[in-house]
Amino acid sequence: DFIPYSTGSTTLLSLFPPEMFDGGLDKFFARLEDPLVRKRIIHGWETVVPGWPNWEHSWWTDNHYHNAFSSWSLICLSGFRKDGNKRFENMSVEQIAAKLEKDPFDTVFDLVLEEKGTIIVTGGAFDNPMDDDSVAAAASDPNASICSDIVGGDHGTINPVAYGAFPRVLGRIARDGGHMTIEEAVRKMTSLPAAQMGLKDRGSLRAGAFADITVFNPDTVIDRASFANPHQMSEGIEYVLINGKVILENGTYHADALAGHVIRRA
Repeated sequence: DFIPYSTGSTTLLSLFPPEMFDGGLDKFFARLEDPLVRKRIIHGWETVVPGWPNWEHSWWTDNHYHNAFSSWSLICLSGFRKDGNKRFENMSVEQIAAKLEKDPFDTVFDLVLEEKGTIIVTGGAFDNPMDDDSVAAAASDPNASICSDIVGGDHGTINPVAYGAFPRVLGRIARDGGHMTIEEAVRKMTSLPAAQMGLKDRGSLRAGAFADITVFNPDTVIDRASFANPHQMSEGIEYVLINGKVILENGTYHADALAGHVIRRA
């Protein structure tokens, strides 16, 4: 599955070595106060030869962002809760460090301590910063299904993918970009993921299947959410039905129409 954006979001804590968390978060925060521990983390980030992250290490060495942690302009932060830090929302580490007149590494360490680890990071440290053509190429793969995400929602911020993933593919990649047909885009959001996940009687419009239906205008459907302003509803979506119950109707959201239920693998 695939989110149709050139970057993603995750917790800032995911960038730290796993041994930092031995014993729980309180132990993590205590270790982060230690200057020697900070030096070891910085060494790992700068040399890019740590025992983490737990994905394929060749990504770090095979592309020109191999020293991503020195490119603090690529890494943006959000989800600040303290009043004094809310001014940094959606700013890069480089920008925040400049305002605080601090080293970028100490900026990250200090903010993690102040915010008790609730910061969300967006940028090139963990997702290859692909351009729009690369996003479209990945989305166009016959086996790529489109997914959404609510990363950061519990921290007061959110990735625009939560609002715009599917309209983005329908409008920008399929209709405007011509990278696939609208019908193929719909397949990638419905029958393909349902089949990949083993969900019975979902994802197809046919007799006997559950009536999960979205009616949209192919000429106007488009996403409006951005990283700077993520809480934006998309345009061109006219009706949404879940299990045959109308949830969205001509722009009106029926919040009390709770028609969903847990779906188990067939």
